[in-house]
Amino acid sequence: MIKKLSCMLSLTFLCAPVWALTLVSQGSSNYTIVIPDEPIPAEQTAAQELAHHVKQMAGAELPIVGESQFDGSHGILLGNNRHLKKLGIEPAWEQLDKEGYLLRTANGHLIIAGGRPRGTLYGVYALLEDHLGCRWFAPDTTVIPQRETVELPHLDVTRRPAFEYRDPKLYAGGPRSAWWRRHFDSRYVARTRNSGTFVHTSVHPMDERYGGYFNIIRFGHNLSSLVPPKLYATEHPEYFAWHDGRRVTEGDLELCLTHPDVASVAAGTLRRWMRAEPDADMLFIGQSDTNKFCMCDRCMGAYLRFGSVTPDRKHGGSFGLGYGGLAGRNLQFVNRVAKLLEDEFPNQRIGIFAYGATRNPPSKNVEKAHRNVVVWYCPIERCMCHPIDSGPVNASFYAFTDGIRKWQQIAREVYLYDYCFGPGFELPTDVLSIAGTVRAAQ
Repeated sequence: MIKKLSCMLSLTFLCAPVWALTLVSQGSSNYTIVIPDEPIPAEQTAAQELAHHVKQMAGAELPIVGESQFDGSHGILLGNNRHLKKLGIEPAWEQLDKEGYLLRTANGHLIIAGGRPRGTLYGVYALLEDHLGCRWFAPDTTVIPQRETVELPHLDVTRRPAFEYRDPKLYAGGPRSAWWRRHFDSRYVARTRNSGTFVHTSVHPMDERYGGYFNIIRFGHNLSSLVPPKLYATEHPEYFAWHDGRRVTEGDLELCLTHPDVASVAAGTLRRWMRAEPDADMLFIGQSDTNKFCMCDRCMGAYLRFGSVTPDRKHGGSFGLGYGGLAGRNLQFVNRVAKLLEDEFPNQRIGIFAYGATRNPPSKNVEKAHRNVVVWYCPIERCMCHPIDSGPVNASFYAFTDGIRKWQQIAREVYLYDYCFGPGFELPTDVLSIAGTVRAAQ
């Protein structure tokens, strides 16, 4: 009996948490939040958010000072702080990129250091959510646990968001998102770590206090902007899709993407956009939201080279242009444009859709995506009653996860643009889109 009791006590002792530091004890704290002497707005917000939540949680006031004012005792060090080197901590800033962060305890200090502009802010939110139990369920519904003592275990965490781009269209989804629009709160968007373009451009600007946003230039179906018909249709009708016996030069149009001059014209347009917004995260070349694809002899030859002109309905090749043929032709075009731009913009990424008739990758003569081409995989046909990798429709008929894996073999980065349709939806007014990166192992 004594031996059993000793064993139980030992297990209890081993399972007890070992606290690295106590932020608050009995409602008071000797910790100071330390920010860089020249903080960016999001780092100032990070300090304010941390101080606000700790006060709401335990009643303690955490002062905020610049790094040159810090006396070196009991610090919560935010961002690229000069005091990190004194502790022997040198974050890999390039790997953290714009949103990655590290959480670390060292010599009685707490370090929350992230890339700019959003990394440190996201590090604060991760600490509050993952280690202190805070929850932000809706703009008007926040849960902050109440406690007199706030303790933290030893931390050594380095993270980047699993999805590079996150953009639920709760606010920007049209009339049925009116409730969210009325309750728009930039803090809530930041707290839930959504950084996409839709909210910024469609609802309310996400200013620098909350880290700004992931800026995609001309996202969407934009071929009519890349090669504007008002500039080219009269003298160069051959630049536009040949469909049903005529050149389509109006509306949400398609282009003849095998014409030798169209890539140069499109590259010139993109070059102007890029020069106007050199800090943009991504540009876009988006097929139209129609089925009026070019049926000229050159394009038909490309469809045959990369796939088939006969629909493969088992895998969702439903628009009469076959399984992979249209995707192969579009990818070939975007690769040409990317190569024309890479000398001036070597690091700028270009997104393309894998959507509808282009969702399935080329099935033969596969051409790798250029190193800065990002494929946006859009399984709009999927059954919403099952996860994307299960159910008779998703797993067998459309084989969505198989499509993702195949695109990963072609492109270095694949984004997932998911859809969720509510009862009685009217596309696109009730679309919830979540886009994120699936990084290929290449």
